[in-house]
Amino acid sequence: MRFLILSLSLFFVHTNYASSTDFINTPTAKKILKGGERTLLWIQKINEKRQELGQPPLLLTEERSSDDNDIVFDMDNPYFYSPSSITRDFKNFSSKVPQAFNNHLFTESKLPSHVPKVMSEKKFISIAREMIGIYHECLRWKRVEEDLAFYTSKKNQDIRSYYLLKREKNLENRLKKFHQLTQHEKEFFFPLLVDLCTKANYSKKHCSNE
Repeated sequence: MRFLILSLSLFFVHTNYASSTDFINTPTAKKILKGGERTLLWIQKINEKRQELGQPPLLLTEERSSDDNDIVFDMDNPYFYSPSSITRDFKNFSSKVPQAFNNHLFTESKLPSHVPKVMSEKKFISIAREMIGIYHECLRWKRVEEDLAFYTSKKNQDIRSYYLLKREKNLENRLKKFHQLTQHEKEFFFPLLVDLCTKANYSKKHCSNE
């Protein structure tokens, strides 16, 4: 059964359909996928060599407590990702990654079986973890992109607006005096009300004017 990001889960994808429907075939996405794959392969080669030498492996994942391993779905603090956020994160990563790492990541050069001599193992793993994090987001978006039409069709099942309004105190009286609300309150309520209105099969333009 599919995981309904737009309705049932509390991790939400931020989608901009006009600019994101073919992100995975862009040069940026292809570079991220290649960089992630080569990072994983590099770590594998290093650890194979370390095993031969009787050394402990380099770990891409950090140790967590048992409590940290529990997944908590937080409606109030959803996890957003999109082509724009993935591109931004990769741009930031590319601007600071050392050349010794970069030389192997995005080329066809033979991957060494050791950490570059110009950096510590700790620094190397930190860079690798950041690259793999971006890589995994790109892979997640690839799966989302393949099913965008499905997620869009489930938009009416998205309960976030109802949830956020339901927890507001004295809501009915506050909305009756909408024009007296602060600008901050108006900016909070307006998109939620429009969203609920559109779920009643009214156009967004109609709902925005109500």
